[in-house]
Amino acid sequence: MDAATGTGMEELSWCARCVGLAFLVFSVCVVALGAALFLARRWPWCSCHVCRSYLTGSWARDFTNLGDWYAHLLRCSPTGTVAVHVLGCTITANPANVEHMLHTRFDNFPKGKPFAAVLGDLLGGGIFNVAGSHDLLSRFMASEAHGTAVDDKYLRDIVVSFLLAGRDTVSSALTTIFMLLSKNPAVAAAMRSEAAAGEKTRTSSKTTYEHLKSLHYTHAVLHENMRLFPPVQFDSKFCAADDVLPDGTYVTAGARVMYHPYAMGRMPRIWGDDCEKFRPERWLTGPGGTFVPESLYRYPVFQAGLRVCLGKELAVMEMKAVTVAVVKQFDVEVVGQKGAVPRFAPGLTASISGGLPVRVRRV
Repeated sequence: MDAATGTGMEELSWCARCVGLAFLVFSVCVVALGAALFLARRWPWCSCHVCRSYLTGSWARDFTNLGDWYAHLLRCSPTGTVAVHVLGCTITANPANVEHMLHTRFDNFPKGKPFAAVLGDLLGGGIFNVAGSHDLLSRFMASEAHGTAVDDKYLRDIVVSFLLAGRDTVSSALTTIFMLLSKNPAVAAAMRSEAAAGEKTRTSSKTTYEHLKSLHYTHAVLHENMRLFPPVQFDSKFCAADDVLPDGTYVTAGARVMYHPYAMGRMPRIWGDDCEKFRPERWLTGPGGTFVPESLYRYPVFQAGLRVCLGKELAVMEMKAVTVAVVKQFDVEVVGQKGAVPRFAPGLTASISGGLPVRVRRV
């Protein structure tokens, strides 16, 4: 081996050692970063019991879903509002706060840039993902929007939003209503009797809009189902400027404020001591036992105020038509479900983890 070859081998060996050393340093840095993140999770900067329970996941020892834990915290709060400091988030189940966000100070609580950034690829500029003068609501409200041309991208985003609004939410509500009817066969029987009584007065064999609208008990069942299991369990807004909620909670500019319909349906101060009981009759307080709606600020399943769901009536009618058609002919029995509270999968809309296995029998 000549001197030149020996020198070349030494250089290669030196390069290999450098690469190995660099890889070792990189590996140590990754491990150190992982350890730091682990320690940060175990020892958060905020030591309050809410933040510690959230970060360590200790809430899961006592509650099936995160929403159930939030509902517990909000019930225990004198104002119906709690703060999760490590998230920079205020969560409320106070109807006065909901009205403040969705009506009184509507302009100060847009969806915000963080929401748009997270869901931009999915929703684009659709009705769920924008605020201000460019969303569909504002286009309807502003007179100058009439006749304005829109491009294909905007139309695509609107279509995606409508698909999510009209499909996932309705399917979520239908899933939980059949779950509740399986546990409450007397309610299913009452719905069946109401539908049969209405058919006797009809001149056509086809189910009509007027017939569905007359089914007050079924209407109450649908609303009671969504009170306990709203298809969208929470909704977030971002505070544009410093504000004070009606219950005295101070909210800084840029903070996230979440109102929680799932928790609100479980608040005794709103629905009474039997709030966790499935009781459709609570809605039938009108003359002759007719349906009486609740304030949308106490029942923000379809949002409220200027942000009220544009497809609310259509969605309810779809659910009513499907439910009546199934209940008239079939008994739906849930099989294999353990526990009184279903486990929900993470997502924009509430869906039961693993689906809802059922056994269907013809009546």
